[in-house]
Amino acid sequence: MTLARVWLSLTLLALVTGPTPAQTAPAAAQASLGSRIQLGGQIMLQDLSGAGLTAWSNSAGHRVTVRVTDASGEPRTVARGLAVGGRLAVEVGAPEPEVLLPVADYAGEISAMFSESFFGPIAMTASVSDPTARVQRFARLEVHTAEDLSAGFVQRWREERSSTMQLSWLYADRDVTLFGHASAPGVSGEVDLRLKRGWNSVLMTLIYERGRDGQFLLRSSTEPGSMQWVYWQIGG
Repeated sequence: MTLARVWLSLTLLALVTGPTPAQTAPAAAQASLGSRIQLGGQIMLQDLSGAGLTAWSNSAGHRVTVRVTDASGEPRTVARGLAVGGRLAVEVGAPEPEVLLPVADYAGEISAMFSESFFGPIAMTASVSDPTARVQRFARLEVHTAEDLSAGFVQRWREERSSTMQLSWLYADRDVTLFGHASAPGVSGEVDLRLKRGWNSVLMTLIYERGRDGQFLLRSSTEPGSMQWVYWQIGG
């Protein structure tokens, strides 16, 4: 399942039931994290039955991995971490050069993401400052049982009454920017990525307020407050 489809299916869980105060998203900014990143904190379990978020105990001893897709389309594990007692602890270093992909591939992924958006198709084409740049990204950590069976995934997530935000991490082998603006009936879209060499944090925001045009924003950004590690359990 593509990230765009996962985003769509999860966002449909949050239905707008009335007018709310205007939602905003952090402005685009450089969000450089260096060549290595440390990810940690309590993981919350998303109960799809309607109970909301509860602290995950990880009583079964599941483990977490960071996987990316290489040029051949095969998954590659770039980091392994722990979730003892439901607390995440993982370090992700710089990807190996052979794992990096042309930035044009990522720009194409962005176009696909917007074409499958929660709001309907948005024709987005991002301009790239340096087509020779190479990048790699991940937006979630895979959760596996001791028998290496898939048990779901963990995302850095925030959900409010009329907006959702998801953080992802994008590695670039040099400074590069991606920009784009587009619109469709009832929605505007924006890409504003100001990447520095190394890892960068990228915030995807959907704002879907009743009575207002929707917004689909993909920006390099420092992490806003109140984001949580959320475990979406799909088996195991």
